[in-house]
Amino acid sequence: MLKFCIWFITLPCKEIESFTTNFLFMKNILTIPCLLLCLLSCNQQPEAKKDPDTPTALQDKNSSSESIGFSKGRSAEDLVERLYKELVDKTAALKELESKIDDLNAMKIDSTQQFNTFNEKNTSYYSAADQHAALITDSSLKDRLKAMVASRLSNYNRLIAGHKNLVAILDSKDVKVHDLHIVLKLVKTLPLIEKFQKDDIPNTNPLNHAINEYDKTLQKLDSLTNH
Repeated sequence: MLKFCIWFITLPCKEIESFTTNFLFMKNILTIPCLLLCLLSCNQQPEAKKDPDTPTALQDKNSSSESIGFSKGRSAEDLVERLYKELVDKTAALKELESKIDDLNAMKIDSTQQFNTFNEKNTSYYSAADQHAALITDSSLKDRLKAMVASRLSNYNRLIAGHKNLVAILDSKDVKVHDLHIVLKLVKTLPLIEKFQKDDIPNTNPLNHAINEYDKTLQKLDSLTNH
């Protein structure tokens, strides 16, 4: 630094003036990028920190049109199903329960199929028999045949009364499982949506800013229309 000062003092006046001008010019050039960097850094808004525990179904990057294929007959926008599916994937007990419910649905079909087929054939027969009896021209004979068919149908209904009672019990239990399954989904997912409401509620600053801008524009419009 001392050598630079001695060198600078020994320079002729014109060279000192030229050096000073160049120095100031370079200083201004370097100052502009620095100012731009400062402005850019000031304008950058800090990114909102996302809770890592936020379910995928509630994250912004998740498209509402995304298909889940978990519940038949329900739309992809069904957040109850999507949130519950995430819980099932993470919870062994729920995964086991869902597997059991799937097994029950298949078991019900398998356990009733044989009787349903048997009953359909018999019911179809007695229906056709009654129609055939109705074709008899002799009214007295027709009545006797129709009474006979009705009597045999009554015998058949008594024969399968135990089966029909068991099917009714199975249907009743299936309805209960269905209803409690829905209750479970709601009980498990309500805390998730309430946590999301608490942790991710949007800041009101953008809304307030928009309202202020509207107010400014309304004031300008008002002032221009009243003159």
